[in-house]
Amino acid sequence: MNFKEIEKKWEEKWEEKKVFEPVVKGKKKFYITVAYPYPSGSMHIGHVRTYTVPDAIARFKRMQGFNVLFPMAWHVTGTPIIGAVNRLKKREKKQMHVLKNVFGVKETELKELETPMGYARYFIEKHYKSGMKSLGHSIDWSREFTTNDEHYKRFIEWQHGILFEKGLEKKGFHPVKWCLNDKNPVTTHDLLEGESADIQEFTLLKFKFEDKFLVAATLRPETVFGQTNVWVNPETEYIVADLGKEKWIISRECAEKLSHQGKEIKTRETVKGKELVGKSCVAPEIEKEIIILPSEFPDPDIGTGIVTSVPSDAPYDWIALKTIQEDEKLLETFGLDTETVKSIKPVPIIKTEELGNMAAEKICKEMGISSIKDKEKLEEAKRIVYKKGFHKGVMNENCGKYAGMKVEKAKELIKNELVKQG
Repeated sequence: MNFKEIEKKWEEKWEEKKVFEPVVKGKKKFYITVAYPYPSGSMHIGHVRTYTVPDAIARFKRMQGFNVLFPMAWHVTGTPIIGAVNRLKKREKKQMHVLKNVFGVKETELKELETPMGYARYFIEKHYKSGMKSLGHSIDWSREFTTNDEHYKRFIEWQHGILFEKGLEKKGFHPVKWCLNDKNPVTTHDLLEGESADIQEFTLLKFKFEDKFLVAATLRPETVFGQTNVWVNPETEYIVADLGKEKWIISRECAEKLSHQGKEIKTRETVKGKELVGKSCVAPEIEKEIIILPSEFPDPDIGTGIVTSVPSDAPYDWIALKTIQEDEKLLETFGLDTETVKSIKPVPIIKTEELGNMAAEKICKEMGISSIKDKEKLEEAKRIVYKKGFHKGVMNENCGKYAGMKVEKAKELIKNELVKQG
């Protein structure tokens, strides 16, 4: 018995008799749809599961006597297909290997893949559609369409128009993943690579420094009450930039990112991190003068490249402060006053049952972290401290009007207050 021949026989009969095209009269109606596949490559086992589930439901409802409509469409808009086409046109080695050796595209077929719709159509016809038919999926192919079809685009525009009219949709700013190459927002499924990247929302803290602002970025605005100093990377070349009527000191990488967020930035001059070391600035919220210290961990590509130090609740800050206080040679190299640096003490601000009120110190000692170079351990320590502090922590008496408040509530309130202050 040849099962493939039997399959083909019934596939042809189903298509000939149009058994999966609903008759629009008589029976009760049942409509089922599912997320449209994105045909940037061939089908895989995940697709088999995704489209077999609704097929089973469609067949079950037909057996119950319903007039079932189960159509199929193709999601062809977005950057992955465009990116794949561009890589094909450049004949990139990796892309050519995937197309020829993984997807089985013949040399003579490559030309038809050199437009976005040509690329999508190839995989729709040669992989997805044929695959769904061979799986016996009971789809009504007479209603097939793509998200690039004119009527579908008009349908989406109509949806957004209705939502806008009802006040359920508004135009404004919100965090998105942004493609620097194509200059447009992207979702995870739009990405050719870097799908695991998360959106992180930093709060920018402005430290008064001469006639400028030294700007640090933090993921934990609730910890401003524990600031003891500022960290700069002595080897980083920062820029002094005009932003509105203010002059900001930030990393060049930060300036570029801000430019993609609607900020107009004009670079005035550059300043080496080591030129800032030993000077003072005024910390926001606590309005206290604190010293600028050197460390290798501030990354110009993360935040602003400048870090506000909260050694009570940030493992990196605690170990960096401990390191510089114990390194006489380092203090001498940067011309720092030994007594001033050694007098810096962590300010406890958050208490948790497991980590007490000096979480960073406790976790570093428990994990045996002794150097700023222990990055893997420091990242894990940071994750633990931040998670426990946010979900189980309570602000203490050093936090002013927020004393006694749970961190998960205080965080948003403090962030909003800082933003309001400008």
